[in-house]
Amino acid sequence: MHQVVAQTIHLSIRYSKQTGGGFSRQKKIGRASNLSQDIFPYCLTILHTHDSGMPIRSIPPFPF
Repeated sequence: MHQVVAQTIHLSIRYSKQTGGGFSRQKKIGRASNLSQDIFPYCLTILHTHDSGMPIRSIPPFPF
C-alpha cells in the first residue's frame, strides 16, 4: 500500500437550498501530510475565512 500525502488542502461547502451558493477554496500547507491533526487546522482556517454564516447543507467529498 502506498503512503499518500498532500500539500494542498481543498475545502468545498454548500449552503442550504433556501440560501443557495457556497464556496470552494484551496490552501497550500507547509509540509506534505496525510495526518488529520495536520490537515484539520487548515480546513478550519479556510472555513472561518470564507464562511458567510449561512446554514451548511453539505461538505462534498473531493473526487480522487
